Formats: sequence, C-alpha cells, structure tokens
Amino acid sequence: MKNAFIDLLKIIARADPKSLLVRVVTIILNSTIPPVTTFLLGKTVLSLTNANLEKTILLSVCYIIVVFLWNFYLRYSGVVNARLNDRLVIKLREHMIDLHQTIPQDIVESSDFIHLRKRGNDFLTTYALRFFGSAERLVTIILTLLNYCIIFCGIHPLFILIVLCASLPGLLCRAKFVPEMRRMYEELQEDRNYQGYYKKMLTNPSALKELRVWGLEKTFYASYQELTAKIHRRQTNHYYRHGFVGGGVESLAFGAGVIGSILLGIRLTASGIILIDGFVMVVSSILDVQDTFISAYYNILGYRESSYYAKDYLQIYHMANDSERGSRTASVSLPPGELLSLRNVSFQYPLGGRMALEDVSVDIGCGEKIAVVGENGSGKTTFCKILLGLYQPSGGKVEYRSGLAASVTFQDFCRYHLSVKDNIVLGNVSLEGDQESGILKAMEISGFDEVCRTSGLTLNSMLGTVAGEGVNLSGGEWQRLAIARCFYDNSKNLIVLDEPHASLDPKAEVKMYEYYGNIIECEKKCLIFVTHRLTSAQMCDRILVFRKGRLVEDGSHMELLDRKGYYYEMYTTQSQNYITQEV
Repeated sequence: MKNAFIDLLKIIARADPKSLLVRVVTIILNSTIPPVTTFLLGKTVLSLTNANLEKTILLSVCYIIVVFLWNFYLRYSGVVNARLNDRLVIKLREHMIDLHQTIPQDIVESSDFIHLRKRGNDFLTTYALRFFGSAERLVTIILTLLNYCIIFCGIHPLFILIVLCASLPGLLCRAKFVPEMRRMYEELQEDRNYQGYYKKMLTNPSALKELRVWGLEKTFYASYQELTAKIHRRQTNHYYRHGFVGGGVESLAFGAGVIGSILLGIRLTASGIILIDGFVMVVSSILDVQDTFISAYYNILGYRESSYYAKDYLQIYHMANDSERGSRTASVSLPPGELLSLRNVSFQYPLGGRMALEDVSVDIGCGEKIAVVGENGSGKTTFCKILLGLYQPSGGKVEYRSGLAASVTFQDFCRYHLSVKDNIVLGNVSLEGDQESGILKAMEISGFDEVCRTSGLTLNSMLGTVAGEGVNLSGGEWQRLAIARCFYDNSKNLIVLDEPHASLDPKAEVKMYEYYGNIIECEKKCLIFVTHRLTSAQMCDRILVFRKGRLVEDGSHMELLDRKGYYYEMYTTQSQNYITQEV
C-alpha cells in the first residue's frame, strides 16, 4: 500500500504539480489551525484572569483573526476540494488513455488485460477520490493529533491517557461493526447482481419486447421487488445495530471522556498544578481530539480498500513502462514485385496465452488478391494483425517493402457516431485535396452511395444515437460505410478486409468483388480478404489456408481443389450445405 501511494503520488506530481502543492497547503492548514485556535483561546483566558489588558486585547485580536480566516477558509474549501478532485480524476483518466497508447495491441486485447482494465476503471470511477481523500485525511489526522499531543503534554500527560481510554470503546465498536458491514455486502452481492439483472431486463428495450410477448413482466418485477425488500431488511437491521448500539456505546465513552477531562482539569487547576489556560484548552478541544482519533479508523479502512484497486491501476502503469519489446518487423529491399515477406513467424498471446501462429512463411506480392480461410481460431485474424504491425511476432521475422501503406476494415469495425463525411474521412484525416471526390468514389466502391440514395442521407447527415437526430444504420449499412473508409485513401498499397461482407447479401457481395478486381488491375493494390465464405475465396488469385495456427495450403482455388487436401474438404462440405439449404 505504501508503494501504491508513492507511485500514484509521483504520477500526480508529474501530471499536476500545482494541485499537489495546494493539497499539501490544505493538509497543513487543516492540521494546524484548530490546535492554534485552542491555544490562543486558552492564553486569552489566562491573560484575562491575570488582568493583563494589553496582552488580552492582543491575544483576542489574534484569536478573532484566526477564527475569521478559518471560517472563511472552511466556506470555500469545499469548492477548492471539488475543483482539485475534478482535476485529479481528469489527469488520471488522461494518464490511463496515454498508457493504452503504449501497451502493445496483443496485450490490450487479452482477456486478462480486459479484466485488469475494468478494475483500473473502477479505481478511476469510484476509488481514486476515496484513495487520495483517505490518504490526505490520514496525514491530516496524524499531524492534528501530534499538535494536540504537544499542547496536552505541556498541560499534563494524564489528559492524553484520558483521550485514549475514552476513544477505545468507539474504536472497538467500529472495529466490530465495519467488518460486519463488509461481510453483509459480500453476502448480498449475488442478490444485488440479480436485482440489477432484473432491473436491466425490465428497462432494456431488446429484453422487454420478449418479456411482453411471453407475459413475463409481472414475474420479473415480482422477483425484483422481493430481492429489493430482502436487501433493505438486511441493511436496516445492520444500520440499526450499528447506529443505536454502536453509536450509544461511542457516545457514552465520549461523554465519560469529557466528564473525566473536566473533573481532572478542575482538580488540577484548583491544586495549582495547571493554569486556567490549560483547563480551557482541554475543555474546548477534548471532543474534537476524540472524534479525530476515532475517525482515523474509518480512513484506514477506506485507504486499505481503495488501495487494492489502486494496485490494478498501477499494474497497467507498470505494464506500459515494461512493454518495450524488440521489433521483429523491418523495412528491407525485397525482390521486384514483392510487398511483404514472413519467415518462420510464430505468435503467442501474452500473459500465458496459447500459440496462435506457428512457423508461418509466405511471400505476398504487389497487385495480388489473396483470400485467407480457415476455421474459427485457426489464426486468420492474428495473421492479418501481424501484417499490419499491430502484433509483434513471438518468433521469426516480417520484412516489408519501404513505402508500404496499409488500410483495413476489421470484422468488429468501429461505428463512429459522426456525420457520413467524417466517418469516411477518418480513413486519412491528413489527406489534402478534393475530399468530396474521394468520398464519393469510396462510397461507390463500398455500395454506401446506394444506401444514401434509398435512405435520403447526405454527407452531413449525423449517424448513430449520440446525436439526438442521428440515424442508426443496419449492420450491413455500417459495414459498407467501414469499407468506404478503408478505400478513401487511394495511396494505400495494402488493403486488408477481415470478413468484409459478413453483413452483406450475396448480390451486394458479388458486386463488391467486381469493384475489387477492377481496383487491383488498374492500381496494382494488394487486397487480402479474411473470409468464411469459400465461394468468395474462389474469386481471388490465391488462397492461404490456415489450420490450428499453421499455414497448411497455399494456391489458387483450382490448384487447391486438385490437391484434395484440407481446403477441398472445407469447400466440399460448405458446398453440400448450400445445396441442402437451397433444396
């Protein structure tokens, strides 16, 4: 926990040193002013008792100024803290975004990192302010208690003992009830999950339509109400015990501490052991000291709990700093007509993952139209991500021609909630010249121009649901738009399409393949398709067949059929299924 606090302190110090300085000043003020006020009040009463008018006036003026400034500070400290907290979360979020830019793509996509990122986001959303707030208050409490200890030691050490004894019952009550509350929340977690599930089912449009068809609204609503009542009863019982029993014990102990301090102060003052200023200081501060002492327990618990989430955030931080890996990709002078070359390339997913590619060697030439086929999990998409430089090979090497520029449409493409024009221009925001002609050509290639004609969309039409008047497209229409974005920049000489026609009907697919063939012949671009439809693969010049991470076959459609190997088996099986469906 100590290392977590120091690491996060370093991050904040680099990201926002001014806010950190303001927090340090705030801690000093919060821990110093209350004891100073108590000290001035005691000395003022002492000088008044001694009939020292000049000193009384001076001390009274100092006391009034300090109290006025303290009250002025308290009125505006909430605004200052709110601003500091906002800046803190903003800086940490920006830092998280920066970290994601440096972590390799294969790690970002791993399931372990996805869970880690979720916990890191939980820290930013819920626990960051609790972590820093608890740490800040703990430092303030320690300094405050030290200041009061100095004052009490100067009066009489017995007062420190009284404070400790009076605070002990409250600490024991909190030590009993707070863990009970944590256990209660853990035991109710499953009920809370189901409560949230029923609530989501009753409010989610997709789920609600099925509930209405089957007449399940009342059933689900009754289950939601039953769980809500169960959770409420359990929490009410705990809060009753904690509030009335624990609070009662704590109040009695506090009262005993105050009474004991006053009685001891009266006796010591009457005996001449302490002066009247010491008595006033003790009486005016004893409750504040006891409350400060006990509040340390809550802040320690809050700090400990939030520190676990802080460690997740810091694990991402250290992962980004330790992610430097030797590149196995290089720009070299390849033979004429050759664009890319893979030699004995292997790839293993990070954090103990499986081997996705093993000993893959292949040359890819300019102007080729290549299909990449295979079963799910055979390594097709991983192969394309290595070609694009998103993944670094675990073994072997990738060589590419100088000047290689790639464009891609992934199967899980992004749906940008922007205008039609902006969606396509994102293919290269720095491209200069006549944007509109390039946009229209890309829309023609992908068939999105037909979507615009039938739907009445213009280049300035907003898409998606973020904008109030945005148009939500179908899956196939979004995919055509993604393909248009891929073809917007005409300077790209390598185009990778991962399942580009998964949401398109067969007629639209055939039309797009005609466009692709014309593009290759005219502009000598290399197109690589990842597809499950072997009828589409046969339109390509060359087919790469993957199986369990290995490149098992390489050739044209007719060549692979003549070999009667793995491709032949897949093609025959798929063709028979199509015939059966047609019958």
